[in-house]
Amino acid sequence: MDVRLSFDTHELDEWTGLSIAKLGRTIPYRINRTTERVQQIEHAHVRSSFIIRGGGRAAFFFGSPARPGGAAGKITTRASVKQAVPYAELEVERRRWGGKGGPVLLAGFETGEERRPRTAGAKSIAVPLIGRPARPSIAGPVPPAFTIAGLRLTAYRGGRRVRRPARRRSTERGFGSSGSTTPAFSLEGVQWKGLQRTFLLPHTARAPLGAVFQRIGPERGDIREIYSFVRPFRLDTRLEYIALARQVAPAIFREEMTAGLTDALFHAALRDR
Repeated sequence: MDVRLSFDTHELDEWTGLSIAKLGRTIPYRINRTTERVQQIEHAHVRSSFIIRGGGRAAFFFGSPARPGGAAGKITTRASVKQAVPYAELEVERRRWGGKGGPVLLAGFETGEERRPRTAGAKSIAVPLIGRPARPSIAGPVPPAFTIAGLRLTAYRGGRRVRRPARRRSTERGFGSSGSTTPAFSLEGVQWKGLQRTFLLPHTARAPLGAVFQRIGPERGDIREIYSFVRPFRLDTRLEYIALARQVAPAIFREEMTAGLTDALFHAALRDR
């Protein structure tokens, strides 16, 4: 994020007789104070615009009260007299697809980037249905046992597990569940069965891209859908991180510089005495 704030030091010198050099550490300190205040406003905006689910995600996005930061806005550079750095930088984490730990989508809501499948080579995205075991509530994370990986969907044919070629003891689970981009075997006559009495259908009338179902009773129709598969789509642009910073930063910087100037004039007067 690049929000540049400036002021005319010549007017300052003419008005107060206090040269910019005499302000010493005041300017870097006020730049950093401005950045910290903008950071808190941005964090509040993210909290109000998104659902931050449990499981330590609040700390991941916002840091701690003692050390604010995180994916929703971390100060990566601070202004410094000693290091001759006349600016500060506030960044939203942008972890790319395929990176360690998976992607962080937050920055994509600034530009409306495409939401793509997490698994390399996949053509659709698994979406847990709210109110079902994979997403009991909209505010909660997916329980580990009901993630796609946790379901351990396994290929069967004729009631027997499909083994990977040349690996007699290795059941084929990768394709469609844990990362393989292509199957290592023929899909003809294959059924996908998982833990928690789940199974995957690659195509249904109501779910043309496929879905994961769970059996909940003895009858044929005693099933419920817990995941649907959708095509990649564009994220909306609700983040508006840059627009908000540009809106609030000038007034905050003006307040901070006024406070800094007042403090500098006070100390200058004491020295003159």
